[in-house]
Amino acid sequence: MKRNYSSYSQHHIDAIMDYDGVAWRFTGFYGSPTVAGKSMAWDLLRVLRGHHNLPWICGGDFNELLQGEEKWGRVARPESQMKEFQKVVDECGFVDLGFVGLPFTWWNKQNGTARVLERLDRCLATSEWLLKFPNNRVTHLHAVFSDHRPLWVELSLSGNAVRPRRKRFHFEEMWTFHQGCEDTIRKAWETRHNGTSMFQVVEKIKASREELKKWSFNQFGSIRAAIATKTGMLQQEEELRPKKQNVPLIQKLGGELADLQSKEEKMWRQRSRVLWLQSGDRNTKYFHCQATYRKRRNYIHGIRDQFGVWQNRDDDVEHTIVEYYKNLFTTSQPGEFDEILLGVDRVVTADMNLQLDAEFTAAEVEHALNQMGLLKASGLDGMAPIFYQKYWNIVGNDLTASILSCLKDGSLLKKINHTHICLIPKVQNPESVKDFRPISLCNVVYKIIAKVLANRLKKILPYIISESQSAFVPGRLISDNILIAFKTLHHMKLMKGNQQGYMALKLDMSKAYDRVEWAFLETIMLKMGFNVSWVSMVMECVRTVSYSVLINGEPRGFFHPIRGLRQGDPISPYLFLLCAEGLNALLAKAALSKKIQGILISRGGPKTSSESMKELLGNKLTRIKPLFSLAHLRVRRSKMRLKMPFRLPAIRREVLIKAVVQAIPTYTMNVFKLPKKLCSELERMVRDFWWGHSGEARKVHWVNWNSLCKPKQVGGMGFRELSKFNEALLAKMEQGGELEGVTQVRIWSDKWLPPPSSGLPLSPPKLLEAEACVSSLIQQSSGTWNATLIDQIFLPSDAELIKSIPLSIRFRDDAVVWSREQNGKYTMIWSARVPHKVRHFLWRACMNALPTMVNLSRRHIVTDGRCGLCMGEEEDVLHAVWSYPYLTDLWGHHEFARKILRHNHASILDVLSHIFECGLVGTVAEMAFMLWCVWQQRNKAIYQCQVDPVDSIFPLVQRLTSEYYLANEVDVPRAVPIPVTWRPSTVCEFKVKFDATVFPKHHSTGVGVVIRNGQGLPIAVACQRYPCVYAIDNAEAMAARVALQLAWDIGLMNVEVEGDSLTVITALKDQECCLASYGDIIMDIQHLAASFQCVKYCHVRREGNNAAHVLARKVLDLHSDFLVWLEDVPGFLDYVIQVEFPQI
Repeated sequence: MKRNYSSYSQHHIDAIMDYDGVAWRFTGFYGSPTVAGKSMAWDLLRVLRGHHNLPWICGGDFNELLQGEEKWGRVARPESQMKEFQKVVDECGFVDLGFVGLPFTWWNKQNGTARVLERLDRCLATSEWLLKFPNNRVTHLHAVFSDHRPLWVELSLSGNAVRPRRKRFHFEEMWTFHQGCEDTIRKAWETRHNGTSMFQVVEKIKASREELKKWSFNQFGSIRAAIATKTGMLQQEEELRPKKQNVPLIQKLGGELADLQSKEEKMWRQRSRVLWLQSGDRNTKYFHCQATYRKRRNYIHGIRDQFGVWQNRDDDVEHTIVEYYKNLFTTSQPGEFDEILLGVDRVVTADMNLQLDAEFTAAEVEHALNQMGLLKASGLDGMAPIFYQKYWNIVGNDLTASILSCLKDGSLLKKINHTHICLIPKVQNPESVKDFRPISLCNVVYKIIAKVLANRLKKILPYIISESQSAFVPGRLISDNILIAFKTLHHMKLMKGNQQGYMALKLDMSKAYDRVEWAFLETIMLKMGFNVSWVSMVMECVRTVSYSVLINGEPRGFFHPIRGLRQGDPISPYLFLLCAEGLNALLAKAALSKKIQGILISRGGPKTSSESMKELLGNKLTRIKPLFSLAHLRVRRSKMRLKMPFRLPAIRREVLIKAVVQAIPTYTMNVFKLPKKLCSELERMVRDFWWGHSGEARKVHWVNWNSLCKPKQVGGMGFRELSKFNEALLAKMEQGGELEGVTQVRIWSDKWLPPPSSGLPLSPPKLLEAEACVSSLIQQSSGTWNATLIDQIFLPSDAELIKSIPLSIRFRDDAVVWSREQNGKYTMIWSARVPHKVRHFLWRACMNALPTMVNLSRRHIVTDGRCGLCMGEEEDVLHAVWSYPYLTDLWGHHEFARKILRHNHASILDVLSHIFECGLVGTVAEMAFMLWCVWQQRNKAIYQCQVDPVDSIFPLVQRLTSEYYLANEVDVPRAVPIPVTWRPSTVCEFKVKFDATVFPKHHSTGVGVVIRNGQGLPIAVACQRYPCVYAIDNAEAMAARVALQLAWDIGLMNVEVEGDSLTVITALKDQECCLASYGDIIMDIQHLAASFQCVKYCHVRREGNNAAHVLARKVLDLHSDFLVWLEDVPGFLDYVIQVEFPQI
């Protein structure tokens, strides 16, 4: 190995190394042993960071810890001291390489209470170095003369540590983007085999696997090699003079290269197992780093056997691990269960058994498959769920038939139930088998069967599982019992002396799943009242399992267990609940016999017994020490930062903040109120991370925190204000989530009127005080507008506009909506079909959060706010990307942009609103790309003095658009036929049709409702007239509310609601809060629908809604504002009803 020394001092030696032609950098470092000197040492590391851009490893005695667990004995290390070390590690982009051997590298050579052990020596490396040497290993050697252990670094594992092994087959997501994959699967699936339907499916899966291997090797090829080849060809062509360049070939190679890079990204994403980050911009490096880190973390270098002896030979490691699990899954030969089962009641009713034993359907099979994540880990056959979901048109019929056959016969092919045990480390450097969490990797075919059973079982769990169990039961939260336990212990702590003493006991079920006795599981299910056929099917899933253990990716050993449930089996959590009912019965028996008793924690309240605290006693997750929880947050935060050694783009930072940073404290905040100081500290971290702070380099916060915490639907980023989120979670726990409020929108100062108004009334204030709220205009008794008062106060135009706003029949809180869009949501930007970074740019433009000269001048960063290019007007966002004179030619050559340019716009927000309102999807994407490219070109001109011609933007935009569409192809869903005539409902007993019509000349709105039974006979007919003109969507929503209310009033409980307004029907089906002007009406309908047994919503064409339409138009001729006909129809409707009868 060649080396070249770069620099040195008393605290470091920096050298450039050459290993097999790979140049990289090694720094030997010595940190200051004194607190005062540590700051200088960390500054030295920061200086060294900028010396080279090579892959970097830094090792030595840092004299500091990264985590409190790295010290044993005496006083704990101050967190602020460790935080400074964590910060410099983060700034340098380092990852801790871990170690093999004993956990501490230094000791003070003292005995007794004075003894201290610490991990002061370590090796840190950048992600680039880790990618160069993914198989490195750091070993803590034994110290002889020194008080420090030497570190032994191996760049690639030697000896027999890594032996050649046969690569296991895994179905690759990137294959699905090649037509040859589907053709290969179709050909393999058409092969014929003898045997049962399940055996045939297994053989077809095997044939598909073998054919895919051949196809991948012969036709698909190596992605990395293909990228290198295409890149070379493209570079060779681009180096030619412009006149000699083959432009079509360059475009073709560019498209092929984009396709290959997209497939490479999919490949590394699948290997990284990163679930919170989706495709979009190129994340290949990040996924590659995560895959490398995951492989290093899971690699087993050695293990301690049952006698504590370290084993590192492959055969010895295999023997130690396999024997451990053989013994763990061996029954303990328990005795009789009569005493335990004596208190277990028969809770499964005959109706429940009928529901469980009902004939299984193909829809249940497909639903179970679609519940699985596309890239969930595969089992023995290597086929992930994406294989079955993507090619369901090929494999669906055979797979469904085989699964239904197994469920009907109650027998499983043992081959599909062979399971790989994957060992996931529970600690940073595991030494014994107990330091690993065994996760069972079941075949997808078996998991579908188990999910079908689990889906049926969990429907009855709330009725058969005692209330003391909260985990895995629909409608219950495990945090409920944590809160009970915490409050009980808090009460016990505050109890005064000289009273009867109490004791709380916390139990831990060690290896709970692995020690479940099959005989007990079967017996307790029968005792609870499950049918023998159901119990037999469940036990078939449990007893037919066989195991191999994955050791460094290779399956080792083969054995059959005789007890235990699998972590990773979809039905296991629910079976464990059934077993835990035995413990619940014992506790209930002890309480009944006065062996244990409850404790009264509030006057008039029930006694809290150990039965109520069972979840605390039986679940490791119930940590009740708030200080521990807060410390745990800090440790998790530090670990997360160490795993992010390079900067992510803005959209990735957004996802990381929401999915990781702000999700970490959620569990704790369900039970404990975090100190405001801690919430503020976490929010400050989020803000710094979001705006790109790095070390001492500070960045401008272009948008204030309160605005960022608003939902995306109203212009924010959807971040959480942690203190308020904490209070909301606690309120949900204490009060069940019901919060009441009063309207606070002010009439004269808040924008509350709908378009086309400016939002504020034009009428001058009178009769009511200046701070009067909109609620004063509503009649509280009826929930309708006070029309008389409104006519007295407001001008006619304002009065008509106010009375046309639909109101909820329930009292609801105010909500902020985006008035520029009909649905009330700020979706125009986030729905654009462009990369996330372009959407983020558009959002910043709308929020005036771009570093234009005007904005920089406002923050005193520059002195002059004029445009740095034209030196004329002040440069705001509108000028920078739209009205700058240099851009006139660009917009003039684009037909759609030319139309937009003809209008005068006051802000970039007006420009974007116009674009999204008038443009098609493709045109909007082009305009978004053009604005983004203009901003990029402007930055290059100002900060890099590189001026590109404006006519280069549009060809670049066309290329970017085509590449993005190619990389983000989506399957077009099959159109569901829309009925054009009246048809009976296929799922409900009655069909309810509604329609609305507006009459602007008569200042009225009409609503019609027709309810028929399955034979088409009218049950009820109604029409209603409103004395104002509603927007058509508002009117349709009100018609739907009248329709469902009528169905409820006449006692119907099972109805299908059908209308010709696709907008309203879509809103009714959507589970999200509707922020459109008719959103309150939608919520009224959904609230009312919860009282029915079944309510379905369906869209129909106008031709199929004639009866309701005729009724709505007839309201002008009726003598009353509301009329109802029961089991009869008005004369003018007879003909319409009769015409539809032949088509029923």
